Amino acid sequence: MKIQFINHSSIIIEAGSEKILCDPWYQGAAVANGWRLLMDEVTDINKLEFDKLWISHEHPDHFSIPTLKSLKVKKPVLYQQTKDKKVKKYLEAQGHAVSELPHNKGQIIAGCEVTSIVTEGYDSCILVDDGKVKFLNINDAQLDKKTEIKKIVKHTPIDLISIQFHYANWAGNIGDEEIPEFKRQHSVHRIKKICEVCGTKDVILFASFIYYAHEENFYWNKSFDYFITTIEELKTAGINPILMIPNQEIRLDESRNYKKASNRNHVAISFWKDRHEAIQVKEYTKHWDLTSIEQLYKIFIAKLHDKNNIAKFGQTFLKDFRLNLKVTDLDIIVSLGLYEQAFENVNQTIFPQYDVSLSSEALAILFKNDFSLGSITFSSRIQFNYETAYKFYFFFLVPYRNNIGIYLNNSIPEELNFEAFKSNGVLKPIFHFNKEAERNFDAFNALLKKLN
Repeated sequence: MKIQFINHSSIIIEAGSEKILCDPWYQGAAVANGWRLLMDEVTDINKLEFDKLWISHEHPDHFSIPTLKSLKVKKPVLYQQTKDKKVKKYLEAQGHAVSELPHNKGQIIAGCEVTSIVTEGYDSCILVDDGKVKFLNINDAQLDKKTEIKKIVKHTPIDLISIQFHYANWAGNIGDEEIPEFKRQHSVHRIKKICEVCGTKDVILFASFIYYAHEENFYWNKSFDYFITTIEELKTAGINPILMIPNQEIRLDESRNYKKASNRNHVAISFWKDRHEAIQVKEYTKHWDLTSIEQLYKIFIAKLHDKNNIAKFGQTFLKDFRLNLKVTDLDIIVSLGLYEQAFENVNQTIFPQYDVSLSSEALAILFKNDFSLGSITFSSRIQFNYETAYKFYFFFLVPYRNNIGIYLNNSIPEELNFEAFKSNGVLKPIFHFNKEAERNFDAFNALLKKLN
């Protein structure tokens, strides 16, 4: 078996008689125009040698529509089973044959056993076993959680894993230095825990070669020392971290000796450090006027009510639920209703408090796309009032669930599963440092649980 690194989270797994290209994103901005590749020279997907594609999940740094559209020859695609079939239908409409991989059930492909392991949310991993060695591409999947660990223990020990090692998400408001360090340490802890479960010391560090490229989030580009500190802490813990450059290869064999690959880490560190030091703002805010924003909000609410039984809210304390947003480029605060259509430009002198602040463009993105709760936070194009941050998540929760084929019909607590957000990449670090924020979340969630 052989692993070839291409860029960011994209690798080619050569196993048995075939090559599987994973998560190709080689051009342009992604995640609400918030990210760009550190190695941003466009890789021509048509010049890569591969037989099949595997897509881990639908986030645009993994499921890159511009990259896939540039593919001249249709290829078979491997993808997880989903309720909404959205990705499958799109790829088939483009002429690709899509094979859905059942969760945690091995399929024989080109003489190897290939297993898709679906984790919380959108993510999935791929395990390739050629009968001699096992490789697990974890990517972004949160396999460190107790509920997720049990999904991989039956496959252990695993010889080599690949995993994200940057927080790649909102990491605190401007000036907050506690949360990014907390998230860096969590990333290290996560990798150590997964290595322990998998029974391996050898880790390819990837899925993190991006930078915040928008004028709204460029401040979050920390020193490259972030990467170096993470690598050193993993080495201290007895882990063999492997950092790669484009087109570098690792051959897996029964000796399970990957020290030769990690001995080249200094080359990769120099390569990526040079890239990091050359970054610059490349994306700029496109401004929306208030009238247009209000129209998008009305369409958003109408769609919400059309797809879901929002009438249930009207029978509960949620009838009067409001989200207050500071629209930075318009210098206004708007108060939005969820059950009742309400779009009010609030007098800031009388009512100066708000739950989140963001640009008019970021707000437009939220209204226009069901999945954008994740996009806006991943791209860090938002600032939170920590103590009421939970309100943002609840306001955009229903469309976020709709995006993966879950609709509000009967049970508010079960179908919305708001409690799951307590451990997500934004709220978990907020709660670690702000106990009032956690108490507010818990009190709100307790009320939701009582609803039928």
